[in-house]
Amino acid sequence: MNEKIFSVSMDSFAKNITSILPLIILVLVLIPLNSKNEIDIIESILPLALVFLVYLFCFLYRPIDYRTTDNKLIINRLIKKVILDKSEVLNVELLTNEDLKWTIRTFGVGGLFGYFGKFRNSKIGNMTWYATRRNHAILINLKDGQKIVITPDNPESLIVELI
Repeated sequence: MNEKIFSVSMDSFAKNITSILPLIILVLVLIPLNSKNEIDIIESILPLALVFLVYLFCFLYRPIDYRTTDNKLIINRLIKKVILDKSEVLNVELLTNEDLKWTIRTFGVGGLFGYFGKFRNSKIGNMTWYATRRNHAILINLKDGQKIVITPDNPESLIVELI
């Protein structure tokens, strides 16, 4: 099996969101600890636990890298790798910033460890993103109508592997 690994890196917005959130969590922990009222502490811990779980979820489901084999594209994540058969790929295209203009997140993550989930814009329609940045985007159109967006650091090389 001939496997190639394509690295990913976060854009500055994703890096900032990802690094600032732990600081916010830390502040949210320290504020109630200074309170003498036990109710304040309990009321503050519950939202904090929810924020921590969101952070953990995003960490576990973020794209780590993309891998290609002779017949598969693997979107490598800590939990639930996404495996696409190359035979199911209809076409592949490099997207420009103009192509992605006015893209909205319909159900997903928009910056914390990257951009993944369901997105939409008027030009492309519904898409599933497994991305770490908002540029270097590759659109993979599958035969069943699904549209997948990935963002390797070197998109041209990955496109060559997919076609």
